[in-house]
Amino acid sequence: MGAPSARRGSSDVVEVTDGVNQARAWCCLVRKGGVDAPVIPAWCDEGGEALGWQPTHWRIADPLSGLCERFEVE
Repeated sequence: MGAPSARRGSSDVVEVTDGVNQARAWCCLVRKGGVDAPVIPAWCDEGGEALGWQPTHWRIADPLSGLCERFEVE
């Protein structure tokens, strides 16, 4: 679905879940669609591919400052 826009460190990887799925992921920027498509924040797996589902919780630490803020649950 897209490639990450920046390198990540091991501290950027967190365990995320939506209550059904679970993955080790990090917050990255992806471009869905063609060259003219906007770049949007998304959760990516450790291989750099965007997850096909939207996490609602994370277990280890906060994601990269603010990029995936819309996925937070209060």
